[in-house]
Amino acid sequence: MLRYELKTISVKAISIEDRTFVITTERNNELLQKSIEQVGLLYAPYIYFDNHARYYRIVCGLRRINACIAAGWREITARVVDKCCEEKELFLLSFYDNLSQRVLNPVEQARTALRLLDYFADGMVISEYLPLLGLAPTEKNLNQLLSVARLEPEIQDAVVHGSMCEAVAAKLALLQEEDRNALFGLFSQVHASASKQEEIVSCCMDISLRDGTTCSKIVRDPEIQQILAADKHPLSQKGDRVRALLRRRRFPRMSEHEERFLQQRRKLRLPKGVQLLPPPSFEGGRFRVEIEFDSAADLRDKAGAVKSMAESGLLQKMVEKP
Repeated sequence: MLRYELKTISVKAISIEDRTFVITTERNNELLQKSIEQVGLLYAPYIYFDNHARYYRIVCGLRRINACIAAGWREITARVVDKCCEEKELFLLSFYDNLSQRVLNPVEQARTALRLLDYFADGMVISEYLPLLGLAPTEKNLNQLLSVARLEPEIQDAVVHGSMCEAVAAKLALLQEEDRNALFGLFSQVHASASKQEEIVSCCMDISLRDGTTCSKIVRDPEIQQILAADKHPLSQKGDRVRALLRRRRFPRMSEHEERFLQQRRKLRLPKGVQLLPPPSFEGGRFRVEIEFDSAADLRDKAGAVKSMAESGLLQKMVEKP
């Protein structure tokens, strides 16, 4: 049973910077501050006095303490944990306290996994604690969390705020610092979905291995920098153009096939709602036709367009193997 004593403590005696037991990534909470100003501190935080450092460490309740300070409080009532309590127990208290209130974000999950390994073997963290975090108990998931936990704070912030997904951040963690920062800087200048970000990183990594260069040099390429410097283009369009450029460099032959196919398809002048689709990755010879229609008459018209396409000499050239 965890023992503690309820005490009134000066906020100056509590270290906000010491994050030994802190999991949360949230720094400010205006709603919490307003609540504390209106009705006071309803749930006293847990703190622990460090005899060596001579200050109180926050075990759980960082946001509450920050809100009290922002509200102008000089003292707070806190649960001061018994000095005989082990560090492992203190961290688990912090962990379960956070877990009981909300779903941890990816960076908080990563920080938790990294700290748990200070106290438990890999196997136990995987089997016992990953499910509590809402993750499948696999070594792959643990490794991904550890990769995110070791990233620079600005990249972790991007994951927390949703501008970068956890999988992309984990890939960046595999790179050297210069390459990682170059790609992160690139993403700060464009808008790209998670899947497009992942494709950009994968293309850069593949090109660097194939050509014996670095991701940072690839990002500094004049063509990419020219795209980024184009003020008239929206950020999403810049992201698409960078992705397309890297894809062409990563898959030059497939890109040639794709460009030739698109040019030829435009010449077919297919009506809206009729699409001719190439084989996946332009491998094999199985093309597809997709038709959208809203009536029997519409379907007859579009079926006629497909029949005309099938009789076209241009289609014959398109489906022939290059």
